[in-house]
Amino acid sequence: MPHIFIDGHVHIHPGFSWEEVLHHALHNFQRIEEEVRPVQSVRFLLLTESSGVDSFAALAALAARAAQQGPSLGPFHIRQTNEASTLACEKDQILSFFVVAGRQIVTAERLEVLALGLHTPYPDGQPVGEVLSHLSRLPCLAVLPWGAGKWLGQRGKLVAQLISQAPAAPLFLGDNSNRPFFWPLPPLFARAKVQGIRNLAGSDPLPFPGQEKKVGSFGVWLSGTIDPLQPFSSLCTLLRNPKTALHPFGRCESLYPFFKQQILMQFKKKRPSSPSATP
Repeated sequence: MPHIFIDGHVHIHPGFSWEEVLHHALHNFQRIEEEVRPVQSVRFLLLTESSGVDSFAALAALAARAAQQGPSLGPFHIRQTNEASTLACEKDQILSFFVVAGRQIVTAERLEVLALGLHTPYPDGQPVGEVLSHLSRLPCLAVLPWGAGKWLGQRGKLVAQLISQAPAAPLFLGDNSNRPFFWPLPPLFARAKVQGIRNLAGSDPLPFPGQEKKVGSFGVWLSGTIDPLQPFSSLCTLLRNPKTALHPFGRCESLYPFFKQQILMQFKKKRPSSPSATP
């Protein structure tokens, strides 16, 4: 049975090149596969785009042009699938991975919610309970991603409350590669696991030069079959099945980069936002 490798938290920040992102993602997935040794691989990049950013739309426009003109992103050929939220990426006429649209939503409580598979804008600033309730009625996957400092204090209590109240199927938690190696997986993950709420991890590249190299380096893999015409729908079916085992892959951040990035992020929050990236 094929192995399915997923990076469940992918940002395309200003300054990132889609060609570079795809190049590094393919290299990172292949490195993980050397350890797992699957008979066959299917790979997914699940985008988590912030308000005002829509790199997926730019990539979809390339796919539409490629249908007429052929490859237009270096060695990669981007083509459409039967899903508006999903694009297929090929290299040398071989499927490299599926790229799936998604949003990162900032709630009124300053928590983040990932809406994986959502290809339309979603407003920030709404209460987290309302956001999760609404997303549960949409064809997407809702994830509460871990972030340094974001699950502490009152926000941590709120996350614990959401975990205790949430049915397992519509909700996931999400670890990411920015968690430092000395920082254990927060206890909320274990509490959620007891209730059937699982960890759908991802790389979560930060908005700094060189971070595009992380895409595809952190996430989960599972076994199953993917419909190439409706890849994200079939992935959702697998992920929502409590019998599907999710296996984490990738390494957490080392000490110096973690503290450096946290300091840089604090400075960045005080600066005006930059224009979004293009292919």
